[in-house]
Amino acid sequence: MSIPSTPLPTPTLGPPSTLSFTVFSQTHVNASPGTCLQTILDVDKYSLWNRFVPSVTIESHPPTTSEADTSHYGHGTLQTGSKFTFHVNMDAAQAGMTAEESGRRSLRATPEEVTFLGEVTPDPGSAVDAVFDKVMSASKATDAQSHPSVQTRLRVCWSHRPTHTLPSFLLRSERIQEFRLVESEDRSKSLAGCDYVTWETFYGILAPVVRLAVGEKLKRCFEVWGEDLKGRAERVEGGLA
Repeated sequence: MSIPSTPLPTPTLGPPSTLSFTVFSQTHVNASPGTCLQTILDVDKYSLWNRFVPSVTIESHPPTTSEADTSHYGHGTLQTGSKFTFHVNMDAAQAGMTAEESGRRSLRATPEEVTFLGEVTPDPGSAVDAVFDKVMSASKATDAQSHPSVQTRLRVCWSHRPTHTLPSFLLRSERIQEFRLVESEDRSKSLAGCDYVTWETFYGILAPVVRLAVGEKLKRCFEVWGEDLKGRAERVEGGLA
């Protein structure tokens, strides 16, 4: 869990520049990829578990979203093309902080848009897919008694929306979150959970300034997000939430 020395590519923004930097985190979650992904998409419930982002405002869903889809998923569920604002607590890692307490802090607004949501089948020639494979091959997050059962992953990506005061040439970023199912080699157990990998790469003239100002805080906040997601998804899957 760190800021890699070499910035990582993203699906929409592509290869990083010499000014770019990446914040990265990974963990193993004892819950299915679907449960983890739905936990992330259901932003109305962030106040119950997410210390880093205790509040989200959805501005709009894509025009192609039907009333039936909105009724099924709920207005508070992210979809491809959803535009929303995260209300971020950069001090989420403080000792004793809870999601409820985090929501009472002075929060920073960051406008975002979902750029991709769905299943992906890894492409060996893709630089983005290579990140996941490299991470998991060297990772100790997955128990030695388990192994990836399938290559298909669930992925959600969102990117920072430019504003009049912060146009894209000054700063832009994209965050990727991926989940891959892991099955236990013990046949009596059908599921060993999933591997969760996330990274966000920052581009633009101000990227080095952001890294210097809040890079270390962002790294810890990503770790907090992973810890909180793990706790929430495991409770949901266990019927405790």
